[in-house]
Amino acid sequence: MRRGAKLTSVEVEISIANEIMRIKRSLILGKAKAPAGKVETWINDERVGDEFFFQRLDESWNTDNRFFSRAAFLTDRFLDKDAEPDLRSHLARLYALDNLQEAISSLIPVIKLANQEADGARKATKASGQDLQNLVNSVEAAESKLGEIRTQVERLRTDMSDTADAIADGERQKLMREELIEWKSRRDGIVADAERIVGSIPTDVSLISFLRAAESGAIEQLNQLTEERARLSERVSSLEASLERLHTSGGQCPICRRPLDDANRTFAEEAHLHDREVATMNLEVLEVEPFISTSNALRQLVSRAEALGEPQIEVEVEPINLDVLTIRYEETKVAFEKVLGDARQAEIVLADLQAQQVQMEAELTSKSSVSLYKRAAALETAKLALEGTVSGVLDAQLGPVSSEVNRRWETVFPDRAGLRLDSTGHIVRFLDGDLEDIDFSSFSSGEKVVAKLLLRLATLTSTTNVPFCWIDEPLEHLDPDARLYVAQTLAYLSSDDALSQIVVTTYEQDLAVHLAGTAHEQVRLEFLKTTPVSLS
Repeated sequence: MRRGAKLTSVEVEISIANEIMRIKRSLILGKAKAPAGKVETWINDERVGDEFFFQRLDESWNTDNRFFSRAAFLTDRFLDKDAEPDLRSHLARLYALDNLQEAISSLIPVIKLANQEADGARKATKASGQDLQNLVNSVEAAESKLGEIRTQVERLRTDMSDTADAIADGERQKLMREELIEWKSRRDGIVADAERIVGSIPTDVSLISFLRAAESGAIEQLNQLTEERARLSERVSSLEASLERLHTSGGQCPICRRPLDDANRTFAEEAHLHDREVATMNLEVLEVEPFISTSNALRQLVSRAEALGEPQIEVEVEPINLDVLTIRYEETKVAFEKVLGDARQAEIVLADLQAQQVQMEAELTSKSSVSLYKRAAALETAKLALEGTVSGVLDAQLGPVSSEVNRRWETVFPDRAGLRLDSTGHIVRFLDGDLEDIDFSSFSSGEKVVAKLLLRLATLTSTTNVPFCWIDEPLEHLDPDARLYVAQTLAYLSSDDALSQIVVTTYEQDLAVHLAGTAHEQVRLEFLKTTPVSLS
Protein backbone atom coordinates (compact mmCIF):
# COMPACT_ATOMS: atom_id res chain seq x y z
CA MET A 1 0.00 0.00 0.00
CA ARG A 2 1.50 3.32 -1.05
CA ARG A 3 1.95 6.07 1.47
CA GLY A 4 -1.21 8.11 1.76
CA ALA A 5 -3.45 5.48 0.11
CA LYS A 6 -6.63 4.25 1.84
CA LEU A 7 -7.30 1.19 -0.30
CA THR A 8 -5.14 -1.35 -2.12
CA SER A 9 -6.49 -4.43 -3.86
CA VAL A 10 -5.32 -7.28 -6.05
CA GLU A 11 -7.69 -9.29 -8.25
CA VAL A 12 -6.91 -12.62 -9.97
CA GLU A 13 -9.05 -14.49 -12.49
CA ILE A 14 -8.59 -18.27 -12.82
CA SER A 15 -10.00 -20.43 -15.62
CA ILE A 16 -10.84 -23.97 -14.45
CA ALA A 17 -12.68 -26.29 -16.85
CA ASN A 18 -15.79 -24.32 -17.90
CA GLU A 19 -15.75 -21.98 -14.92
CA ILE A 20 -14.16 -18.60 -14.32
CA MET A 21 -13.15 -18.23 -10.66
CA ARG A 22 -12.22 -14.76 -9.43
CA ILE A 23 -10.77 -13.64 -6.10
CA LYS A 24 -10.12 -10.12 -4.87
CA ARG A 25 -8.09 -9.29 -1.77
CA SER A 26 -8.18 -5.73 -0.39
CA LEU A 27 -6.37 -3.80 2.32
CA ILE A 28 -8.51 -1.01 3.79
CA LEU A 29 -6.87 1.62 5.98
CA GLY A 30 -9.25 2.90 8.62
CA LYS A 31 -8.58 4.44 11.97
CA ALA A 32 -6.38 1.54 13.10
CA LYS A 33 -2.64 1.61 12.52
CA ALA A 34 -2.71 -1.59 10.47
CA PRO A 35 -5.06 -1.97 7.47
CA ALA A 36 -7.92 -4.48 7.63
CA GLY A 37 -8.02 -7.34 5.15
CA LYS A 38 -11.03 -8.22 3.02
CA VAL A 39 -11.54 -11.17 0.66
CA GLU A 40 -14.22 -11.37 -2.06
CA THR A 41 -14.79 -14.39 -4.30
CA TRP A 42 -16.91 -15.14 -7.39
CA ILE A 43 -17.57 -18.16 -9.61
CA ASN A 44 -18.86 -17.25 -13.10
CA ASP A 45 -19.62 -13.72 -11.81
CA GLU A 46 -21.76 -15.18 -8.99
CA ARG A 47 -20.66 -14.14 -5.52
CA VAL A 48 -19.80 -17.14 -3.31
CA GLY A 49 -18.41 -17.65 0.17
CA ASP A 50 -14.67 -17.90 0.79
CA GLU A 51 -14.88 -21.41 2.24
CA PHE A 52 -16.84 -22.74 -0.74
CA PHE A 53 -14.49 -20.98 -3.17
CA PHE A 54 -11.33 -22.52 -1.72
CA GLN A 55 -13.01 -25.92 -1.42
CA ARG A 56 -13.69 -25.82 -5.15
CA LEU A 57 -10.05 -24.91 -5.80
CA ASP A 58 -8.89 -27.80 -3.59
CA GLU A 59 -11.12 -30.27 -5.46
CA SER A 60 -10.14 -28.99 -8.92
CA TRP A 61 -6.38 -28.96 -8.22
CA ASN A 62 -6.32 -32.11 -6.05
CA THR A 63 -4.53 -30.34 -3.21
CA ASP A 64 -5.27 -28.07 -0.29
CA ASN A 65 -4.86 -24.30 -0.40
CA ARG A 66 -1.96 -24.15 2.07
CA PHE A 67 0.15 -26.67 0.15
CA PHE A 68 -0.71 -25.08 -3.20
CA SER A 69 0.15 -21.55 -2.06
CA ARG A 70 3.60 -22.67 -0.95
CA ALA A 71 4.31 -25.05 -3.86
CA ALA A 72 3.07 -22.97 -6.82
CA PHE A 73 4.17 -19.46 -5.68
CA LEU A 74 7.98 -19.40 -5.40
CA THR A 75 8.99 -16.06 -3.94
CA ASP A 76 12.49 -14.96 -2.99
CA ARG A 77 11.87 -16.83 0.32
CA PHE A 78 11.26 -20.23 -1.25
CA LEU A 79 14.59 -21.50 0.12
CA ASP A 80 13.52 -20.73 3.70
CA LYS A 81 12.52 -23.79 5.67
CA ASP A 82 9.48 -22.02 7.12
CA ALA A 83 8.15 -21.40 3.60
CA GLU A 84 8.55 -25.08 2.62
CA PRO A 85 5.29 -26.88 1.63
CA ASP A 86 4.41 -29.90 3.78
CA LEU A 87 4.97 -32.57 1.10
CA ARG A 88 4.45 -35.50 3.47
CA SER A 89 1.00 -34.33 4.64
CA HIS A 90 0.03 -33.53 1.05
CA LEU A 91 0.99 -37.02 -0.18
CA ALA A 92 -0.64 -38.69 2.84
CA ARG A 93 -3.93 -36.98 1.96
CA LEU A 94 -3.47 -37.70 -1.76
CA TYR A 95 -2.90 -41.45 -1.26
CA ALA A 96 -5.53 -41.93 1.49
CA LEU A 97 -3.02 -42.41 4.31
CA ASP A 98 -4.80 -39.99 6.64
CA ASN A 99 -6.02 -42.83 8.88
CA LEU A 100 -2.50 -44.09 9.39
CA GLN A 101 -1.32 -40.56 10.11
CA GLU A 102 -4.13 -40.19 12.66
CA ALA A 103 -3.12 -43.51 14.24
CA ILE A 104 0.46 -42.27 14.49
CA SER A 105 -0.75 -39.00 16.03
CA SER A 106 -2.90 -40.92 18.51
CA LEU A 107 0.14 -42.95 19.61
CA ILE A 108 2.23 -39.87 20.36
CA PRO A 109 0.35 -38.86 23.56
CA VAL A 110 0.20 -42.53 24.58
CA ILE A 111 3.96 -42.82 24.25
CA LYS A 112 4.39 -39.56 26.13
CA LEU A 113 2.19 -40.83 28.97
CA ALA A 114 4.08 -44.14 29.08
CA ASN A 115 7.34 -42.26 29.47
CA GLN A 116 5.77 -40.14 32.20
CA GLU A 117 4.63 -43.31 34.01
CA ALA A 118 8.10 -44.78 33.69
CA ASP A 119 9.58 -41.64 35.13
CA GLY A 120 7.09 -41.44 38.00
CA ALA A 121 6.60 -45.21 38.53
CA ARG A 122 2.85 -44.76 38.93
CA LYS A 123 0.50 -47.33 40.39
CA ALA A 124 -0.61 -50.30 38.33
CA THR A 125 -3.97 -50.04 36.60
CA LYS A 126 -6.90 -52.38 37.29
CA ALA A 127 -6.52 -54.33 34.06
CA SER A 128 -7.20 -58.04 34.61
CA GLY A 129 -5.61 -61.11 33.07
CA GLN A 130 -8.92 -61.93 31.33
CA ASP A 131 -8.94 -58.52 29.69
CA LEU A 132 -5.43 -59.20 28.41
CA GLN A 133 -6.44 -62.62 27.08
CA ASN A 134 -9.42 -61.08 25.31
CA LEU A 135 -7.12 -58.48 23.78
CA VAL A 136 -4.63 -61.17 22.73
CA ASN A 137 -7.48 -63.06 21.06
CA SER A 138 -8.51 -59.87 19.28
CA VAL A 139 -4.96 -59.33 18.07
CA GLU A 140 -4.79 -62.90 16.72
CA ALA A 141 -8.15 -62.47 14.99
CA ALA A 142 -6.99 -59.19 13.47
CA GLU A 143 -3.75 -60.83 12.27
CA SER A 144 -5.75 -63.70 10.73
CA LYS A 145 -8.11 -61.27 9.00
CA LEU A 146 -5.20 -59.21 7.70
CA GLY A 147 -3.59 -62.39 6.35
CA GLU A 148 -6.80 -63.33 4.51
CA ILE A 149 -7.11 -59.84 3.06
CA ARG A 150 -3.48 -59.88 1.91
CA THR A 151 -4.13 -63.23 0.22
CA GLN A 152 -7.06 -61.64 -1.61
CA VAL A 153 -4.84 -58.72 -2.59
CA GLU A 154 -2.25 -61.05 -4.14
CA ARG A 155 -4.93 -63.14 -5.89
CA LEU A 156 -6.56 -60.05 -7.39
CA ARG A 157 -3.16 -58.63 -8.37
CA THR A 158 -2.42 -61.90 -10.19
CA ASP A 159 -5.86 -61.84 -11.86
CA MET A 160 -5.26 -58.25 -13.03
CA SER A 161 -1.86 -59.20 -14.46
CA ASP A 162 -3.22 -62.32 -16.21
CA THR A 163 -6.17 -60.39 -17.66
CA ALA A 164 -3.89 -57.60 -18.86
CA ASP A 165 -1.67 -60.24 -20.56
CA ALA A 166 -4.76 -61.81 -22.16
CA ILE A 167 -5.90 -58.41 -23.46
CA ALA A 168 -2.45 -57.75 -24.93
CA ASP A 169 -2.41 -61.21 -26.55
CA GLY A 170 -5.91 -60.66 -27.94
CA GLU A 171 -4.93 -57.32 -29.42
CA ARG A 172 -1.88 -58.93 -31.05
CA GLN A 173 -4.02 -61.72 -32.51
CA LYS A 174 -6.59 -59.20 -33.72
CA LEU A 175 -3.87 -57.24 -35.50
CA MET A 176 -2.46 -60.41 -37.09
CA ARG A 177 -5.96 -61.50 -38.16
CA GLU A 178 -6.61 -58.13 -39.76
CA GLU A 179 -3.25 -58.30 -41.57
CA LEU A 180 -4.06 -61.83 -42.81
CA ILE A 181 -7.49 -60.75 -44.06
CA GLU A 182 -5.89 -57.83 -45.91
CA TRP A 183 -3.28 -60.18 -47.39
CA LYS A 184 -5.94 -62.65 -48.58
CA SER A 185 -7.98 -59.84 -50.11
CA ARG A 186 -5.00 -58.58 -52.09
CA ARG A 187 -4.09 -62.15 -53.15
CA ASP A 188 -7.67 -62.81 -54.29
CA GLY A 189 -7.45 -59.66 -56.42
CA ILE A 190 -4.26 -60.91 -58.06
CA VAL A 191 -5.79 -64.37 -58.61
CA ALA A 192 -8.92 -62.86 -60.18
CA ASP A 193 -6.84 -60.74 -62.57
CA ALA A 194 -4.65 -63.73 -63.46
CA GLU A 195 -7.57 -66.11 -64.10
CA ARG A 196 -8.98 -63.67 -66.65
CA ILE A 197 -5.74 -64.27 -68.60
CA VAL A 198 -4.70 -67.87 -67.93
CA GLY A 199 -7.91 -69.47 -66.70
CA SER A 200 -8.39 -71.33 -63.43
CA ILE A 201 -5.41 -71.41 -61.05
CA PRO A 202 -4.92 -74.47 -58.79
CA THR A 203 -5.17 -73.67 -55.08
CA ASP A 204 -2.43 -76.10 -54.04
CA VAL A 205 0.42 -74.37 -55.88
CA SER A 206 2.44 -71.27 -55.12
CA LEU A 207 0.84 -68.24 -56.75
CA ILE A 208 4.24 -66.65 -57.44
CA SER A 209 5.63 -69.83 -59.02
CA PHE A 210 2.51 -70.33 -61.12
CA LEU A 211 2.56 -66.76 -62.44
CA ARG A 212 6.28 -66.93 -63.17
CA ALA A 213 5.72 -70.15 -65.16
CA ALA A 214 2.80 -68.56 -67.03
CA GLU A 215 4.93 -65.51 -67.82
CA SER A 216 7.75 -67.74 -69.10
CA GLY A 217 5.28 -69.66 -71.28
CA ALA A 218 3.86 -66.45 -72.72
CA ILE A 219 7.36 -65.16 -73.47
CA GLU A 220 8.26 -68.46 -75.14
CA GLN A 221 5.13 -68.35 -77.33
CA LEU A 222 5.91 -64.74 -78.23
CA ASN A 223 9.44 -65.73 -79.26
CA GLN A 224 8.15 -68.61 -81.36
CA LEU A 225 5.58 -66.36 -83.04
CA THR A 226 8.24 -63.75 -83.74
CA GLU A 227 10.50 -66.37 -85.33
CA GLU A 228 7.62 -67.67 -87.48
CA ARG A 229 6.73 -64.17 -88.63
CA ALA A 230 10.35 -63.57 -89.56
CA ARG A 231 10.44 -66.82 -91.57
CA LEU A 232 7.20 -65.95 -93.41
CA SER A 233 8.38 -62.40 -94.10
CA GLU A 234 11.56 -63.80 -95.58
CA ARG A 235 9.46 -66.28 -97.65
CA VAL A 236 7.28 -63.48 -99.04
CA SER A 237 10.32 -61.39 -99.91
CA SER A 238 11.96 -64.37 -101.65
CA LEU A 239 8.84 -65.10 -103.74
CA GLU A 240 8.48 -61.46 -104.72
CA ALA A 241 12.14 -61.41 -105.82
CA SER A 242 11.61 -64.59 -107.88
CA LEU A 243 8.56 -63.05 -109.58
CA GLU A 244 10.60 -59.95 -110.37
CA ARG A 245 13.39 -62.02 -111.93
CA LEU A 246 10.82 -64.11 -113.86
CA HIS A 247 9.40 -60.94 -115.42
CA THR A 248 12.81 -59.51 -116.34
CA SER A 249 14.63 -62.67 -117.47
CA GLY A 250 13.59 -62.40 -121.14
CA GLY A 251 11.81 -65.76 -121.37
CA GLN A 252 14.48 -67.69 -119.43
CA CYS A 253 14.18 -69.47 -116.11
CA PRO A 254 15.66 -67.07 -113.58
CA ILE A 255 17.36 -69.98 -111.84
CA CYS A 256 18.68 -72.41 -114.53
CA ARG A 257 18.64 -69.90 -117.44
CA ARG A 258 16.96 -72.35 -119.79
CA PRO A 259 14.34 -70.96 -122.24
CA LEU A 260 10.73 -71.10 -121.06
CA ASP A 261 7.74 -71.19 -123.33
CA ASP A 262 4.64 -69.19 -122.53
CA ALA A 263 2.87 -72.09 -120.84
CA ASN A 264 5.77 -72.88 -118.50
CA ARG A 265 6.36 -69.22 -117.75
CA THR A 266 2.65 -68.73 -116.95
CA PHE A 267 2.66 -71.85 -114.78
CA ALA A 268 5.76 -70.71 -112.89
CA GLU A 269 4.33 -67.24 -112.37
CA GLU A 270 1.02 -68.61 -111.05
CA ALA A 271 2.84 -70.97 -108.68
CA HIS A 272 4.94 -68.10 -107.27
CA LEU A 273 1.87 -65.89 -106.91
CA HIS A 274 0.00 -68.67 -105.10
CA ASP A 275 2.90 -69.34 -102.73
CA ARG A 276 3.28 -65.60 -102.01
CA GLU A 277 -0.47 -65.27 -101.26
CA VAL A 278 -0.40 -68.23 -98.88
CA ALA A 279 2.68 -66.89 -97.07
CA THR A 280 1.17 -63.40 -96.85
CA MET A 281 -2.12 -64.75 -95.42
CA ASN A 282 -0.23 -66.82 -92.83
CA LEU A 283 1.83 -63.77 -91.89
CA GLU A 284 -1.30 -61.64 -91.36
CA VAL A 285 -2.87 -64.32 -89.17
CA LEU A 286 0.12 -64.34 -86.79
CA GLU A 287 -0.61 -61.22 -84.63
CA VAL A 288 2.09 -60.34 -82.06
CA GLU A 289 0.27 -57.66 -80.04
CA PRO A 290 -2.04 -60.01 -78.02
CA PHE A 291 0.97 -62.06 -76.93
CA ILE A 292 2.90 -58.92 -75.99
CA SER A 293 -0.11 -57.66 -73.96
CA THR A 294 -0.46 -61.03 -72.23
CA SER A 295 3.26 -61.16 -71.43
CA ASN A 296 3.22 -57.62 -69.97
CA ALA A 297 0.10 -58.32 -67.93
CA LEU A 298 1.64 -61.49 -66.50
CA ARG A 299 4.86 -59.59 -65.69
CA GLN A 300 2.83 -57.02 -63.71
CA LEU A 301 0.96 -59.81 -61.88
CA VAL A 302 4.29 -61.45 -60.95
CA SER A 303 5.53 -58.13 -59.54
CA ARG A 304 2.34 -57.70 -57.52
CA ALA A 305 2.56 -61.26 -56.18
CA GLU A 306 6.25 -60.84 -55.25
CA ALA A 307 5.48 -57.55 -53.50
CA LEU A 308 2.63 -59.21 -51.57
CA GLY A 309 4.77 -62.16 -50.52
CA GLU A 310 3.61 -64.99 -48.30
CA PRO A 311 1.57 -64.51 -45.07
CA GLN A 312 3.68 -64.18 -41.91
CA ILE A 313 1.36 -66.41 -39.86
CA GLU A 314 -1.95 -68.16 -40.21
CA VAL A 315 -4.31 -67.22 -37.32
CA GLU A 316 -6.53 -70.23 -36.81
CA VAL A 317 -7.73 -69.70 -33.22
CA GLU A 318 -11.07 -68.18 -32.40
CA PRO A 319 -11.03 -64.37 -31.91
CA ILE A 320 -10.68 -63.24 -28.28
CA ASN A 321 -13.56 -61.10 -26.96
CA LEU A 322 -11.60 -58.01 -25.89
CA ASP A 323 -14.72 -56.28 -24.57
CA VAL A 324 -15.34 -59.08 -22.08
CA LEU A 325 -11.68 -59.06 -21.02
CA THR A 326 -11.68 -55.27 -20.61
CA ILE A 327 -14.81 -55.40 -18.45
CA ARG A 328 -13.24 -58.19 -16.38
CA TYR A 329 -10.04 -56.17 -15.95
CA GLU A 330 -11.92 -53.06 -14.79
CA GLU A 331 -14.05 -55.10 -12.36
CA THR A 332 -10.94 -56.80 -10.99
CA LYS A 333 -9.20 -53.43 -10.65
CA VAL A 334 -12.13 -52.01 -8.66
CA ALA A 335 -12.16 -55.08 -6.42
CA PHE A 336 -8.37 -54.87 -6.00
CA GLU A 337 -8.49 -51.22 -4.95
CA LYS A 338 -11.29 -51.98 -2.48
CA VAL A 339 -9.42 -54.91 -0.94
CA LEU A 340 -6.24 -52.82 -0.83
CA GLY A 341 -8.18 -50.21 1.16
CA ASP A 342 -9.49 -52.98 3.44
CA ALA A 343 -5.90 -54.13 3.97
CA ARG A 344 -4.81 -50.63 5.00
CA GLN A 345 -7.74 -50.39 7.40
CA ALA A 346 -6.95 -53.85 8.81
CA GLU A 347 -3.32 -52.79 9.34
CA ILE A 348 -4.53 -49.76 11.29
CA VAL A 349 -6.83 -51.89 13.44
CA LEU A 350 -4.08 -54.44 14.08
CA ALA A 351 -1.55 -51.75 14.97
CA ASP A 352 -4.02 -50.19 17.42
CA LEU A 353 -4.79 -53.56 19.05
CA GLN A 354 -1.11 -54.38 19.29
CA ALA A 355 -0.49 -51.03 20.95
CA GLN A 356 -3.30 -51.73 23.42
CA GLN A 357 -1.86 -55.19 24.10
CA VAL A 358 1.58 -53.76 24.74
CA GLN A 359 0.07 -51.16 27.07
CA MET A 360 -2.03 -53.70 28.99
CA GLU A 361 0.86 -56.15 29.34
CA ALA A 362 2.98 -53.34 30.71
CA GLU A 363 0.24 -52.42 33.20
CA LEU A 364 -0.04 -56.02 34.41
CA THR A 365 3.68 -56.45 34.91
CA SER A 366 5.75 -54.95 37.61
CA LYS A 367 5.47 -51.18 37.65
CA SER A 368 9.22 -50.78 37.82
CA SER A 369 10.78 -48.15 35.59
CA VAL A 370 12.36 -50.94 33.50
CA SER A 371 9.00 -52.53 32.58
CA LEU A 372 7.41 -49.14 31.97
CA TYR A 373 10.25 -48.12 29.71
CA LYS A 374 9.81 -51.41 27.83
CA ARG A 375 6.18 -50.54 27.36
CA ALA A 376 7.10 -47.09 26.04
CA ALA A 377 9.63 -48.71 23.71
CA ALA A 378 6.97 -51.13 22.41
CA LEU A 379 4.60 -48.23 21.75
CA GLU A 380 7.39 -46.39 20.00
CA THR A 381 8.02 -49.52 17.91
CA ALA A 382 4.35 -49.63 16.91
CA LYS A 383 4.54 -45.96 16.00
CA LEU A 384 7.69 -46.53 13.98
CA ALA A 385 6.03 -49.47 12.21
CA LEU A 386 3.11 -47.26 11.17
CA GLU A 387 5.48 -44.52 10.15
CA GLY A 388 7.45 -47.10 8.16
CA THR A 389 4.26 -48.16 6.38
CA VAL A 390 3.45 -44.55 5.53
CA SER A 391 7.04 -43.82 4.51
CA GLY A 392 7.16 -46.98 2.40
CA VAL A 393 4.02 -46.03 0.48
CA LEU A 394 5.13 -42.44 0.09
CA ASP A 395 8.65 -43.43 -0.97
CA ALA A 396 7.14 -45.71 -3.62
CA GLN A 397 4.80 -42.98 -4.87
CA LEU A 398 7.63 -40.45 -4.82
CA GLY A 399 9.74 -42.66 -7.08
CA PRO A 400 8.67 -40.97 -10.36
CA VAL A 401 8.97 -37.52 -8.76
CA SER A 402 12.45 -38.30 -7.42
CA SER A 403 13.56 -39.77 -10.77
CA GLU A 404 12.31 -36.74 -12.68
CA VAL A 405 14.09 -34.33 -10.29
CA ASN A 406 17.33 -36.35 -10.55
CA ARG A 407 17.10 -36.54 -14.37
CA ARG A 408 16.81 -32.78 -14.72
CA TRP A 409 19.48 -32.23 -12.02
CA GLU A 410 22.01 -34.39 -13.92
CA THR A 411 21.30 -32.37 -17.06
CA VAL A 412 22.09 -29.12 -15.21
CA PHE A 413 25.06 -30.54 -13.27
CA PRO A 414 26.31 -33.60 -15.23
CA ASP A 415 29.58 -33.74 -13.29
CA ARG A 416 28.03 -33.80 -9.80
CA ALA A 417 26.41 -36.43 -7.63
CA GLY A 418 22.74 -37.19 -8.24
CA LEU A 419 19.78 -36.27 -6.04
CA ARG A 420 17.62 -38.48 -3.85
CA LEU A 421 14.28 -37.49 -2.32
CA ASP A 422 12.70 -39.15 0.74
CA SER A 423 9.06 -39.20 1.87
CA THR A 424 9.52 -36.01 3.95
CA GLY A 425 10.65 -34.07 0.87
CA HIS A 426 14.25 -33.90 2.18
CA ILE A 427 16.88 -33.73 -0.58
CA VAL A 428 20.41 -35.17 -0.46
CA ARG A 429 23.12 -35.77 -3.05
CA PHE A 430 24.01 -39.47 -3.03
CA LEU A 431 27.56 -40.68 -3.70
CA ASP A 432 28.83 -44.06 -4.88
CA GLY A 433 30.83 -46.38 -2.66
CA ASP A 434 31.17 -45.86 1.08
CA LEU A 435 31.12 -42.07 0.90
CA GLU A 436 28.44 -40.35 2.92
CA ASP A 437 25.60 -38.49 1.23
CA ILE A 438 25.82 -34.71 0.99
CA ASP A 439 23.05 -33.04 2.97
CA PHE A 440 21.02 -30.22 1.42
CA SER A 441 22.44 -27.77 3.95
CA SER A 442 25.88 -28.29 2.38
CA PHE A 443 24.70 -27.43 -1.16
CA SER A 444 25.91 -24.26 -2.81
CA SER A 445 23.43 -21.40 -3.29
CA GLY A 446 22.99 -22.27 -6.96
CA GLU A 447 22.54 -25.97 -6.19
CA LYS A 448 19.88 -25.18 -3.61
CA VAL A 449 17.97 -23.00 -6.06
CA VAL A 450 18.04 -25.66 -8.82
CA ALA A 451 17.16 -28.54 -6.47
CA LYS A 452 14.24 -26.73 -4.84
CA LEU A 453 12.97 -25.42 -8.16
CA LEU A 454 13.04 -28.86 -9.79
CA LEU A 455 11.36 -30.39 -6.73
CA ARG A 456 8.53 -27.85 -6.78
CA LEU A 457 7.91 -28.31 -10.51
CA ALA A 458 8.02 -32.12 -10.33
CA THR A 459 5.74 -32.11 -7.27
CA LEU A 460 3.18 -29.86 -8.98
CA THR A 461 3.12 -31.84 -12.22
CA SER A 462 3.13 -35.32 -10.62
CA THR A 463 0.93 -34.94 -7.52
CA THR A 464 -1.54 -32.12 -8.28
CA ASN A 465 -3.73 -30.77 -11.07
CA VAL A 466 -2.50 -27.21 -10.56
CA PRO A 467 -2.04 -25.79 -14.10
CA PHE A 468 0.33 -22.89 -13.37
CA CYS A 469 3.30 -21.76 -11.31
CA TRP A 470 4.67 -18.28 -10.40
CA ILE A 471 8.41 -17.99 -9.78
CA ASP A 472 10.31 -14.89 -8.63
CA GLU A 473 13.96 -14.55 -9.75
CA PRO A 474 14.95 -18.27 -10.05
CA LEU A 475 18.14 -17.57 -12.06
CA GLU A 476 19.94 -15.20 -9.70
CA HIS A 477 22.39 -17.63 -8.05
CA LEU A 478 23.18 -19.84 -11.08
CA ASP A 479 26.19 -20.04 -13.35
CA PRO A 480 25.58 -19.27 -17.08
CA ASP A 481 25.13 -22.93 -18.18
CA ALA A 482 22.75 -23.79 -15.33
CA ARG A 483 20.92 -20.48 -15.85
CA LEU A 484 20.33 -21.32 -19.54
CA TYR A 485 19.12 -24.86 -18.82
CA VAL A 486 16.77 -23.78 -16.02
CA ALA A 487 15.37 -21.02 -18.24
CA GLN A 488 14.85 -23.47 -21.12
CA THR A 489 13.21 -25.97 -18.75
CA LEU A 490 10.76 -23.34 -17.55
CA ALA A 491 10.12 -22.16 -21.12
CA TYR A 492 9.28 -25.58 -22.53
CA LEU A 493 7.70 -27.18 -19.45
CA SER A 494 4.54 -25.12 -19.93
CA SER A 495 3.97 -26.76 -23.33
CA ASP A 496 3.20 -29.99 -21.50
CA ASP A 497 -0.36 -30.72 -20.39
CA ALA A 498 0.73 -30.69 -16.74
CA LEU A 499 1.57 -26.97 -16.55
CA SER A 500 -0.13 -24.72 -19.05
CA GLN A 501 1.23 -21.46 -17.63
CA ILE A 502 4.48 -20.51 -15.84
CA VAL A 503 5.07 -16.90 -14.84
CA VAL A 504 8.72 -16.00 -14.19
CA THR A 505 10.23 -12.66 -13.14
CA THR A 506 13.87 -12.07 -14.05
CA TYR A 507 16.42 -9.37 -14.77
CA GLU A 508 18.11 -11.64 -17.35
CA GLN A 509 16.82 -9.59 -20.30
CA ASP A 510 19.15 -11.03 -22.97
CA LEU A 511 18.28 -14.61 -22.02
CA ALA A 512 14.56 -13.81 -21.93
CA VAL A 513 14.69 -12.15 -25.36
CA HIS A 514 16.62 -15.15 -26.72
CA LEU A 515 14.03 -17.63 -25.44
CA ALA A 516 11.16 -15.50 -26.73
CA GLY A 517 12.76 -15.67 -30.17
CA THR A 518 13.59 -19.40 -30.20
CA ALA A 519 10.46 -20.59 -28.38
CA HIS A 520 7.96 -17.96 -29.46
CA GLU A 521 5.05 -20.40 -29.22
CA GLN A 522 5.83 -21.10 -25.54
CA VAL A 523 7.32 -17.83 -24.30
CA ARG A 524 5.55 -14.50 -23.97
CA LEU A 525 7.79 -11.63 -22.89
CA GLU A 526 6.46 -8.64 -20.92
CA PHE A 527 8.68 -5.70 -19.87
CA LEU A 528 7.60 -4.16 -16.56
CA LYS A 529 8.77 -0.69 -15.55
CA THR A 530 8.19 1.25 -12.36
CA THR A 531 7.80 5.01 -12.47
CA PRO A 532 7.62 7.60 -9.70
CA VAL A 533 4.06 8.33 -8.53
CA SER A 534 3.14 11.82 -7.38
CA LEU A 535 1.22 11.94 -4.10
CA SER A 536 0.22 15.59 -4.43
